[in-house]
Amino acid sequence: MIEQYVVADIGATNTRVGVYDRAGHNEGYEVQGTDPADYYGTIKALAAGVRRITGGNQVTASAVAIATELNAGGQIVGGGSLNKWAGNWPGLDIAAELDLPPQLSGVLNDTEAIGVSQLEINRANGREARGSGLTLSSGWGGATYSPDGTVVNDEPGHYLLREGATCPCGKDGCAEAHISGNGVKINHGLDMQTWLETDPAAPTQLVTDISTAVIDMITRHRDHGFRDEEVRWTGSVAIQQPMIMGRVAEKVRKELPGGHAPAFDMVTLGHQAGVHGAFIKARSLADAPTS
Repeated sequence: MIEQYVVADIGATNTRVGVYDRAGHNEGYEVQGTDPADYYGTIKALAAGVRRITGGNQVTASAVAIATELNAGGQIVGGGSLNKWAGNWPGLDIAAELDLPPQLSGVLNDTEAIGVSQLEINRANGREARGSGLTLSSGWGGATYSPDGTVVNDEPGHYLLREGATCPCGKDGCAEAHISGNGVKINHGLDMQTWLETDPAAPTQLVTDISTAVIDMITRHRDHGFRDEEVRWTGSVAIQQPMIMGRVAEKVRKELPGGHAPAFDMVTLGHQAGVHGAFIKARSLADAPTS
């Protein structure tokens, strides 16, 4: 039987779903809308997309990266724009929709998937580096990764940056409230691009806020014994604002206490990093020994 892996990246706005063979060749791919108010509708739409791609044929394994917080068992515990989905088990629900054994349907936080992806790329390039994979789009999330294969979900967006702005999670003053797309929409009533174009003070304020939040994150990591050697970005805000992200990198290098700032760059696979990380997860589930 030809191995086929279902891979999905569920974001607050869009769901990317594809089917890949073992070598990573794409056999079909769709971008669907995500409905933050309709968990089951999103899961069923994902499964319908898989059936369109495969013609209804059985798949080998699946994995989904999802832009919300998960507990160790894979249950959604809330956070971000998908906080209404708390309590659900996407890995198990996708397994039921695709007629897969539960152990062959995995789920990971979207930023963990980015870390898994970048770690795999680094390995392929013979590069050993500890770093943070970050996504800055409707929200701000991250994960740390190490050459030994350890990937740890981090939530930099929900640490206090500055009071006076409401975060999508409902708290006051989170970094995400100030620098994410949804945070800007809640607090300024505009999408990020319009805010940057119409408010003369906005670009400098955004650079200051992202830089401060990143310095806080790096310092927190160092305080816990983790030293970032690289910081890699993806997400629509980061990718569409290269000049701002360049200014952020420069400001962090100048202002980071103790110096020795990490290298800054975009995640190697950009918007596809979450899909790539989920692919690696799905393949590992298929390779896991059965009891």
